[in-house]
Amino acid sequence: MADNKKSNVSETFGKYAGSSSKGRGSAAEPKNVTSDMWTPISGGNDASSGKAQKKAPEKKLQPKKAAKTAKAEPKKGEFISEGRGAAAKEGNNRKKTASKKKKSRIPKGKPISELTQEKLSKNSDVKKRQKLSQRERAYDERIKEGKSPGEISRERAEIKRKKRIKRNVITVALFITFVLAFVGIYTYAKGAPVAEITVEGESIYTSEEIISAAEIEIGANMFALSEKNISALVSGKLPYVHSVEISRKLPDKLLLTVTASYDNLLLVCGKSYISVDSEGKVLSLKKKKLSDGLYRINGLSEQTAEVGTAFEPSAENLEKYNLAVELVRVMEEEGVILKGVINVKSTNNVRVLYDDRIMIYLGDCSNLAERISLAGKVLNSPQTEGKEGYIDLRFDKAAYFNEGSTKLK
Repeated sequence: MADNKKSNVSETFGKYAGSSSKGRGSAAEPKNVTSDMWTPISGGNDASSGKAQKKAPEKKLQPKKAAKTAKAEPKKGEFISEGRGAAAKEGNNRKKTASKKKKSRIPKGKPISELTQEKLSKNSDVKKRQKLSQRERAYDERIKEGKSPGEISRERAEIKRKKRIKRNVITVALFITFVLAFVGIYTYAKGAPVAEITVEGESIYTSEEIISAAEIEIGANMFALSEKNISALVSGKLPYVHSVEISRKLPDKLLLTVTASYDNLLLVCGKSYISVDSEGKVLSLKKKKLSDGLYRINGLSEQTAEVGTAFEPSAENLEKYNLAVELVRVMEEEGVILKGVINVKSTNNVRVLYDDRIMIYLGDCSNLAERISLAGKVLNSPQTEGKEGYIDLRFDKAAYFNEGSTKLK
């Protein structure tokens, strides 16, 4: 039985393969059949065919790729912390993908719209302009304005020349300042002794009196002297001195320039007389005469004052004194010098006696500048020349001269 099976198998194989068989004659080999087309029917070699059967190539199974999360086996002597290597690799991969995304603005293979092209061209132009230096941009602007390269070069040369001159001037000025500062500091530290003192200016006091009041000694350091302190000393001791200025003439000369004070108001405070200048400084006491350019203020209450200091009116005289000072100030501004007596006994009925012959009634002194201006016009007119009378300025905006008595009718 077994032999029959073998013969059937061999016949079948020889039929297609063209091998010889014991039981049958040789048959013609089929055309266009190659050895690669042999199909094995049973495994192993067939003894009846007399030829080794070719095996089909086996497919090699490739091992599956290890998962990203799989841990690599540590090498000998290598230390790996848990989870640290994988996290670092993942972070690097993310950075690489992010940078790639930024670089590829436009997907490959897709058409670019006209708007996108315009934006890209504008961005490239902006970057080019930013790369240009300030000098190149200025050059391009000048070329656009129609300037030739020669004109531009000449303008640049002129600008450089001016900058060089300015730099040189600043350098020289700084050098001179440094030298003067050094000389001043050196001189002040070493000291410049005073060898000679001179006095200039108008004053009723002698040079010896002014130098003595300034308390300046020969041999004193002139740079250590304070002009403010010396002026206060002299004007306090000598009332008719308004101020003193100091001028240093190296190496050893000192010059004092004196400005005088003058009587301006004579305040009649009860039975006492106080003379003050235009700034209110008390110049003298018990002066009864009325000189030219000096206003006599009547109607003040009794009070005392100190020579060489500012006059400080009492509470009873404060309003009257301020009104008299304001009246004199307005008269001088308007150019009307009403030399005479100002009566401020009643602030609602202020009167001014001009040249002992014309009385001017100002009332409460409202609209003072306008009233003084009208009074000046009347006093300078020919109708008041050498005559006595009064001018009433209390109500109307016009001034009229009434010849006769100085009292109101």
